[in-house]
Amino acid sequence: MFKNIFHSHSSIMFLMDIDSKTIVDANKTALEFYGYPLVGMNISDISTLERGEIERNFEYIKLNGSMRYDEGHKIFSSDIREMNVNMSITSLGEKRYAFAILNDVTEEKHAKNMLERLSVTDALTGIYNRLHFNRELEKEIALFKQHSAEFSMIMFDIDHFKRVNDTYGHDVGDLVLKEVVRVVKEQVRATDVFARWGGEEFIIMAKNTPLRNAKRLAERIRSAIEKNDFEKVGHITCSFGISVLTPEDSESSVAKRADEALYEAKQSGRNCVKVK
Repeated sequence: MFKNIFHSHSSIMFLMDIDSKTIVDANKTALEFYGYPLVGMNISDISTLERGEIERNFEYIKLNGSMRYDEGHKIFSSDIREMNVNMSITSLGEKRYAFAILNDVTEEKHAKNMLERLSVTDALTGIYNRLHFNRELEKEIALFKQHSAEFSMIMFDIDHFKRVNDTYGHDVGDLVLKEVVRVVKEQVRATDVFARWGGEEFIIMAKNTPLRNAKRLAERIRSAIEKNDFEKVGHITCSFGISVLTPEDSESSVAKRADEALYEAKQSGRNCVKVK
């Protein structure tokens, strides 16, 4: 009875030796999906999980009888598909097997990942948005209080950006914003959190960075933007404000000081770096 249902079922199914993890039987749906004979193969031959993690999963199933989890599987086309695995112990005669029912959830995972990316990125520039930056700032302040991991905050905006929009139009203004982001991304490190703060204003969380290094970074960015030739607009400049986290700081206070330093840079003639 089990074998008849197993081989005629539309879901992907296979049986594995509970100890060796070798596939001992696979239904037609599984063979068509994977594109190669599965019988005799070890689950580690198709799974992207490390052997240690596979071992832990099987030990859990032996102890608890069942387990549901996601893992990547390699199919014949060399593609990696994300599979939801529902595995349980089943007995056939006197022998126990691991019985797996699998569903391809690749598209669902991709859609979920896309939604997650959209929720943390700025739609125009593709960098992080203010919401994500604030979340990261909260985490970094908590780390600072535990381990004194210093960091600096650099806030900057484009000088006379309203003039760009008024003269050339908002489409050109959008191109300028994107180009500024491209220039800045060439200067920041992978560990830095670079986000659009709002309008023409941007912010960088420079992790493990004392003030002297933050000033160097801000100056490099300022110079790179000043030297860049922006399409239709020519040359533009940016003003910068820096703050360094102190033990007394909250998320709002460290950002407020960076904003005050930026205002001071504007009042000092723009195209410069100030610290608060």
